[in-house]
Amino acid sequence: MKKLLIVEQEAVILEILNRRFSADGWTIACCSDGKSAMELMDTFCPNILLTNILIPFYSGIELLQSARSHANQIDVVVLALLVDDAVKTQCFDMGAVAYLTKPFDLEELLQTVNTVYHQQAQP
Repeated sequence: MKKLLIVEQEAVILEILNRRFSADGWTIACCSDGKSAMELMDTFCPNILLTNILIPFYSGIELLQSARSHANQIDVVVLALLVDDAVKTQCFDMGAVAYLTKPFDLEELLQTVNTVYHQQAQP
């Protein structure tokens, strides 16, 4: 089962992502802060974490670190408001599999997440 945890503080974007990924067959859990995301990584057990960098309680960077050290080695796709080469490099160094900036193309994001999922299935 394809399971995606979406962490986004902007309610409209969160709803758009939820609807689009659900329509593509993903089982979705959504939240708007890092604390809830930390809990959902354990209870929901996603294949992929899609997170904004700037979220309350724990940053997307902290979530990335936690996801990569999680027992399930959750792959992380990062959404960022600004192009910041230092943050982008830090994310990739910490194990992010993709980094997209806002505004993003919804279909490109969907394709990126699906590609990551299919790469997980390969040995």
